Amino acid sequence: MSQPPSRTAITLATLLWLTLTTACGVTRTLHVDSEPAGAIVLLDGREVGTTPYSEVFLSYGVRRLELRLGGHSRDVSEVDVERPWWQYFPASFFADLLWPQALEDDHYVAIELTPAGRIGAGFGEAQDAYAEFQALKRYLAARDAAFHGHRPESPDGPTGAGESDDEAELPADPEAGSGPPPGR
Repeated sequence: MSQPPSRTAITLATLLWLTLTTACGVTRTLHVDSEPAGAIVLLDGREVGTTPYSEVFLSYGVRRLELRLGGHSRDVSEVDVERPWWQYFPASFFADLLWPQALEDDHYVAIELTPAGRIGAGFGEAQDAYAEFQALKRYLAARDAAFHGHRPESPDGPTGAGESDDEAELPADPEAGSGPPPGR
C-alpha cells in the first residue's frame, strides 16, 4: 500500500497552486495628454483617440506619436517607452507570473501644442540656422573683400560716408611692387 503524501508536500503543492492561480501580472499603460486637450492622437500612424488618452500596451520600445488639433501646429515625436528594471529577465518572470499583487507600469507623455497663427511657430531651429547662415555669409563677404583688396560695403554706401568711389583708397597690391624682386 502506498503512503499518503507528507504534510510538507501538501503544503508546498498548495502554495504553488495558490501562487500560480493568484498572480496578477503587470498592467502597462501609456498616457498621452496635451495642452490644450482634445487633440487627435495617432500612435504608429494609426488614429486611436483624443487627448487625454490612455492605452494598455504589451511590449516596450519606440512609438511614433502624432498630435493634431485645429488651429495648432502638428506635433510629431518619437516616444521611447522604456522597460523598468523589474521587466528584465529573470525579474520579469516573477513580476509577470508569480508576484501575488498587481503591478502597474505607467508611462506619461505631456505635450504643449503651439498655436498655428503665431509667427515662427514650430520654426525656431530653422530661424536660428538661417541667422547663422546670414552671419557666415556676411563674414565670408568681408573676408573675400579684404583678401582681394576691396572695401566691403558699409551701411552708408559702397565706400563709406562722404567718400566717392574716386577718392577711396585701395590697399597696395603686394604683387605690383616697385623695383626688382628681393634676392636679385
